[in-house]
Amino acid sequence: MISHKYKLIFVPIPKNASSSVVKYIKGYNYDYGHRSLVSIRDNYKEYYDEYYKFCIVRNPYDRLVSAYSYFASNPRMTDRTISHVERNRPVDARQYQFMKQFDSLKTFVLNYLSDIDLPQAPDTSLDFESHHLTSHFFPQVNWLTNPQAELAEDIHVYRYENMSSIIQDLTQHLFRKHIPLLTSFPQMNKTVREDYKTYYTDEMYEIVYEKYKKDFEAFNYDR
Repeated sequence: MISHKYKLIFVPIPKNASSSVVKYIKGYNYDYGHRSLVSIRDNYKEYYDEYYKFCIVRNPYDRLVSAYSYFASNPRMTDRTISHVERNRPVDARQYQFMKQFDSLKTFVLNYLSDIDLPQAPDTSLDFESHHLTSHFFPQVNWLTNPQAELAEDIHVYRYENMSSIIQDLTQHLFRKHIPLLTSFPQMNKTVREDYKTYYTDEMYEIVYEKYKKDFEAFNYDR
């Protein structure tokens, strides 16, 4: 997402508060898409070096619970509403139907995620047929690498676990008086779920760590 008004570029990684940040900056009717840094640079070369670039990363264990819950316990995505979802977000609808075979995050991780190869950086394409996964489940580094699959160094990386630092930087240093100061971002696409630690067994921790090892290492999250 790019804002010429504030001269900033935001790389919206799925399940990392992207919708909340975009709606705050651009408004509630802005359709942004989850573009990678490579895609944004290719499309906005004349602004890339000048604009403030930032993204939000998240503990991979927590992010996976959020992604799973988005399809498994989302009050806006049920058998009664899925026809509407299919008209507007067909890939999400197909993922919802696919995820119905798993009765828990545990069965999803042990019986499916453990056996597949996740797309590697810088791939963020929605090739649902080959992976049966939307980009909600792709590694976060895929959005933040250059064409050589190296992690970009010219972007400010914030943590989902410390959203207050994002608000402080954006409102005080970028927006100043143009947008009212907030104590928190508006919540968008919130799912019904417990603390992520309640979902995991030791075996699940090991599988998820190996699948998202590059995220753990790149963003210094504990194993």
